[in-house]
Amino acid sequence: MRALCIFLSLTLGANLTWSSTYRSPADIAYDIASQSLFIAEKEGQSLAQLSLDSNAIQRMDIPGSPTGISLHEDSLWLTYLNEQSMGFLAKIDFKGQKISNTLELNYGAIHPLYDPESQRIYVLNKFAGTLSVIDANTLRLLSEIAVNRMPVSAALEPSSGHLFIAHLLPDMASDLDEVYATISVMDTDTLEIVERVPLPVGSTAVRDIKMDPQGTHLVVSHGLSRYQLPVNRLDRGWIITHAISIIDLRKQYAVKTLLLDDVNRGAPAPWGIAFSEDGKYLAVALSGSHEVSLIDYEGMIEELDYGHTQLATVAPYRKRLATQGLGPRAVTFAGGSLVAANYYSDTLTAFNITQVDKLGSVTPLTDSIATPSLARKGEIIFHDATYSYQNWASCTTCHVDSRSDGLNWDLLGDGMGNPKNTKSLLYSHQTLPMGYDGSRPQIEGSTFNSFKFILEYEPTKQITDAVDAYIQSLRHISIPEKGAEDEIALGHDLFHGKAECYQCHSGEYFADTQIYEMDNAGPNDHQSAWVTPTLFEMWRSGPYLHDGRANTLNEVFDDPGHREFTHELSPRERQHLVTYLKSI
Repeated sequence: MRALCIFLSLTLGANLTWSSTYRSPADIAYDIASQSLFIAEKEGQSLAQLSLDSNAIQRMDIPGSPTGISLHEDSLWLTYLNEQSMGFLAKIDFKGQKISNTLELNYGAIHPLYDPESQRIYVLNKFAGTLSVIDANTLRLLSEIAVNRMPVSAALEPSSGHLFIAHLLPDMASDLDEVYATISVMDTDTLEIVERVPLPVGSTAVRDIKMDPQGTHLVVSHGLSRYQLPVNRLDRGWIITHAISIIDLRKQYAVKTLLLDDVNRGAPAPWGIAFSEDGKYLAVALSGSHEVSLIDYEGMIEELDYGHTQLATVAPYRKRLATQGLGPRAVTFAGGSLVAANYYSDTLTAFNITQVDKLGSVTPLTDSIATPSLARKGEIIFHDATYSYQNWASCTTCHVDSRSDGLNWDLLGDGMGNPKNTKSLLYSHQTLPMGYDGSRPQIEGSTFNSFKFILEYEPTKQITDAVDAYIQSLRHISIPEKGAEDEIALGHDLFHGKAECYQCHSGEYFADTQIYEMDNAGPNDHQSAWVTPTLFEMWRSGPYLHDGRANTLNEVFDDPGHREFTHELSPRERQHLVTYLKSI
């Protein structure tokens, strides 16, 4: 556990003590008036304010897990989730240490974005797949719009009134020749999606989107997978690279993708994006290698060529800065400094952008560091690409948010040429055997083999035990559709009655873990007998089936292995069943 051990040795040497509370800074905002930083502490369930003059920290408790901050002049808004992942927007009176107003939104609320012209706040509901439009003055919900799968970030172009929404994963069947994530374009006057801008083929794990200060380009951070290739090597970005995509608003959304990697060293898990106020610099958090990429944005944009090839590199314009922390996610510029919030080490790292060859200064968010449980150690390693050859990948590269990346991969365990859809790891310990074909009877050996043969890293038992503990700690999130209680109840009755789903999807995890002949072999499959999977989190585990051919549950119902149970259902009954399954 190299990175974790190095961090602990450094921080304990700074006279810190142990505690039982993780802070986990998820978002950060610079307040120029008070010369301070506001920090959303997700695990700490708190909002902190750090003075840049004195390094003093004030903190107020939040009744949930903060996920995003929006700051405009003297107004401060915060999104947070309760224990059921229901989202809320709060107006914060930090001086008074109180929440002055609160609005319940929908599941997975994230990324509040204030529009000063319309005095609206836009909030993405990541789990519900919707966008909430709120009156900023009254905190009244004006509208909620379905946008697409897993929205995670948004940027506003004031001149056109268009809101650009980034989605974490592709929203399409994964057996297609080309699979990619998209940016949704919403007209803020009509609140309608008017266009979807495709990112490059293989794009997934999209984390952030920002408008440059000039208002001419959007920048999107994401992974770029070579899923069409067999997983038989890792070096030089053979199966995974990491990128920013530049969308030119003046050229009908022309897209140019620039790799953040070096030839022999990955730049894994690009996350938060920030621009310096003058637009000269662009920063991208590299969460998987504990770095920040600082880019000469002015120089890069000036020489950007859309005509030659869609793919290029940021290398001539970029410096990689080590944060000396673990898992930076959010970044911001604060005066002459670039600040990174290190999610797993509960620290901030500040770099002087005129002296980037010097190490940044590290500020702990607490005077004691949390004693990491075995599962917490495993979570850190799961997201840490330094446990791979040349830092190209981590477990979360394919298992985004510990679930799926929406792609098919040819892992070679069952021969070459028959790729399978990435499975969620949720309850994988409890629903053995693993693998669609049940070829991996134990989770422990599977974890070791994933490190050794995919990440090309020989793990110790200490490492695999920690990662297994983390995977085993995962719990499902249920998101029953608001106002659909009757439909859910009807779907429940169909599940246990007419559709007979319960015959295989039984027990605590909705899976009897038996292998059944499904008669649905694809053109590349050697067989068509598969293990019954759990039905938890069907709302985000698509695309479905072993090869991801079904992008919707209705398409699953029409698959040969399920058709005998669903062919007599009416369209309305099928919709009831879908609503129930997505509520589990």
